[in-house]
Amino acid sequence: MIPSRQQPLRILVVDDDELDRLAVRRCLQQSTLHVRLQQASSATEALELAPEGHFDCILLDYYLPGEDSLDALRELNETAPGTPVVIFTGRGDEDIAVELMKAGAADYLPKASLTAERLETAVRHALRVWKDAEARQRAESLLRLLSHAAQHLLQAGDAQELVQGLLEEIRGPLGVDGCFVVLSDRPDSPPRLAAIAGLPGDAASSLLETGGEASGEDSIFAAGEPVQLKDVGRADDPGTASLRAAGVRVCACHPLRADDEGFGTLCFASRDKDTFPPEDQDFLRTVAHYATSAFQRLRHIEQMRESDRRKDEFLATLAHELRDPLAPLGNVLELIKHSHGDAGVLRMAQETMERQLGQLVQLVDDLLDVARITRDQLQLRRQRLELKAVIDRATEMASPLIDAAGVTLEVSLPEEPVWLDADPVRLTQVFGNLLINASKFTEANGRIMLAAERQDDEVVVIVSDTGIGIPQDKLRSIFDLFTQVPHGQPRSQSGLGIGLTLVARLVAMHGGTVEASSAGRGKGSRFVVRLPLSAGNSQESPAAPDEEPARVAGRRILVVDDNRDSTASLAMLLEMAGNTVREAYDGPEAIEAAREFRPDVLLLDIGLPTLDGYEVCRRIREEPWGREVLIAALSGWGQPEDRRKSQAAGFDRHMVKPVK
Repeated sequence: MIPSRQQPLRILVVDDDELDRLAVRRCLQQSTLHVRLQQASSATEALELAPEGHFDCILLDYYLPGEDSLDALRELNETAPGTPVVIFTGRGDEDIAVELMKAGAADYLPKASLTAERLETAVRHALRVWKDAEARQRAESLLRLLSHAAQHLLQAGDAQELVQGLLEEIRGPLGVDGCFVVLSDRPDSPPRLAAIAGLPGDAASSLLETGGEASGEDSIFAAGEPVQLKDVGRADDPGTASLRAAGVRVCACHPLRADDEGFGTLCFASRDKDTFPPEDQDFLRTVAHYATSAFQRLRHIEQMRESDRRKDEFLATLAHELRDPLAPLGNVLELIKHSHGDAGVLRMAQETMERQLGQLVQLVDDLLDVARITRDQLQLRRQRLELKAVIDRATEMASPLIDAAGVTLEVSLPEEPVWLDADPVRLTQVFGNLLINASKFTEANGRIMLAAERQDDEVVVIVSDTGIGIPQDKLRSIFDLFTQVPHGQPRSQSGLGIGLTLVARLVAMHGGTVEASSAGRGKGSRFVVRLPLSAGNSQESPAAPDEEPARVAGRRILVVDDNRDSTASLAMLLEMAGNTVREAYDGPEAIEAAREFRPDVLLLDIGLPTLDGYEVCRRIREEPWGREVLIAALSGWGQPEDRRKSQAAGFDRHMVKPVK
């Protein structure tokens, strides 16, 4: 690029002959070039002027008395490496021309044919060739720099190390004085400063406070393309105040995107430049592209570490939660041994065992429900139901824990019936879990409030408490699987971190939403559940409850299970109801017992040794006497695939342990 009239081309003429220098000056004056000319009569004088004058081009005579022109050319190229040198020769000797070009000349001109046009052409050609060579060298240098930067990006162990090392790589070549990266943990979470280098720790604070809105731009944190904040030092903009205080003049911000979703912004700041030129912007864009992969790698590593941490905590908590009800069960068994038939002791033991067994069953059911939901295998059994009936069952479910915590429960429901199309069991689980969660984190003499009201075409149910509250930074993750919020309570109160996950998933499956809020530590928490009303919500009476099933009595029942305690206890219950019962403990024994006993009902465990329950059922169905037997599967497996397999094997029913 040739300087404009306002920026004259700086040329140094080196020739010992004054008339030749005059001829060159006239040719330049007659050309269209706008030049500022300086002269030297020797190579020594030229070498003294070249570093100081910063010339755009040097015109050098090939024949200088007492000097080797090739040596002079090499020295000029070393002294002023960014300046092209055009050689004047007395004749157009091709051998000399080749020698000159090898020595580093940009072009050469025979003096005998010197004209303004030819001189202008030679100067423009030299500038263009030199500019291309310079650009090529810079490109090669940037490629080497990019290679080093990429290697560092792939090896950095955390965000701070990554940003610090990146700055060290590009600081000199690009004039970058500082780098910082802003990340979002999830699409709806506010951006946070993840790392900063070369600048004060609060240099990006005003950008974060204003959401990245600066200099009239939309948020740089949400931009899909690079944004360059120019004139930061002179801008009266609250968004760039902290950058301005750090002496930054320009800041180039590049989005970090993965899977068509932005997760952060990488910013490069300079205190010396007013803008990053296009070639630097292209390079920074490429660096940001590499950095995207590096930050993604770090995010995945952090997510895996967090997942491992939560898994370890979950397993430790699960072991605790399982042992918790087992301790009183063991205690009451000892009490029964030494009770000598005392009715009061036996009644207390019965109530304790029922309560603790219920907790174990609830724990296992919650775990199975989470597994079904995460695999998209949970199906709702919707029916038209009234909200009050669901709330009544939920409060009954949570009452033992609420009473044990010494907490008061207040319930406020609309006077008119509120009808929903929902699964009664799952909706009871939603509100039961919210009440149980509130009871765990509300101290004695505290209150839990459940209130509901109709709003347009939905019902809003609010469960609030006067408990310890939820930290603001945990509100967004409170519904994540295995999330446990630090609360300062004993570990026994923490739970598995799956109750609220079930609440969120089940509410979503019903077409509703749930939100959590808290005013802070010690100020309680609030959960708002919104559910769509049933179409044509009207005053209708609830369906009559199912009749109590008739007790089975006077039947011949074969109970098959390899767990002898389970088999014996179930057989005793059935015999107490007036049935004739026989027991078997493996597959072949079950087939033989069925052949001799000819049962009306066969309660058959699937996980049997030798022959599993599926094969036992198939073989019995092959017998003429086995076609009319009612065969029910008793299994710890209750997935849809398990039920399909039992039906295919010939079972009439599939019941999941424990069965009431």
